[in-house]
Amino acid sequence: MRFLVLVLLLAAAAPALAGDSGRYAFQPAADGVFRLDSTTGEVALCTAHDGALVCVRSPAPAAAPADDADRLAELESRVATLEAKLPVGHGRRDGEALARVKTLTEQMMGRLAALVRAMKSAEL
Repeated sequence: MRFLVLVLLLAAAAPALAGDSGRYAFQPAADGVFRLDSTTGEVALCTAHDGALVCVRSPAPAAAPADDADRLAELESRVATLEAKLPVGHGRRDGEALARVKTLTEQMMGRLAALVRAMKSAEL
């Protein structure tokens, strides 16, 4: 019943929002409806209380995120520092280590195949 009241209140509010040309987007939730303001990015939870639609805004983030370019530069610097600390043979570009892993894998698969063949011949 509460959900029906909420839907009716939203339908009644639709003409008032129509002048904003789709500024708000609504998404059903367990407790009511989430309202997203596409202009500001603000999110609010709207519920029906005593026949009125009440929207409570989400709290603002504690701190604004850093500028993307600055954050990217910081992360690239950290990655370079970590790659420099890697022991020899653990780098992504080390073809010798990759060849060694490939050789060991091939040997292991060959031994496994020989073991399966031996088990099959023992069954006969």
